[in-house]
Amino acid sequence: MRFVKAALFLLRLAKLGIGLFMESGRYNPGADSPHWRVSYALLQAVRERSVERHASTIVVLPRSTIRN
Repeated sequence: MRFVKAALFLLRLAKLGIGLFMESGRYNPGADSPHWRVSYALLQAVRERSVERHASTIVVLPRSTIRN
């Protein structure tokens, strides 16, 4: 029970910290300004995983079926 209370406290603390950070306006998400290294790494990982997932459903036709 003590572990659960500690975990809930940490989750609430993290939620509060994230909320305060978002409200502060410190981070500029605009495409015309460079991202922080952590943000760039996260965006890269999300983009690569998204492309990998969506590309997995694409069926590549054999070259002989493609007409010129």
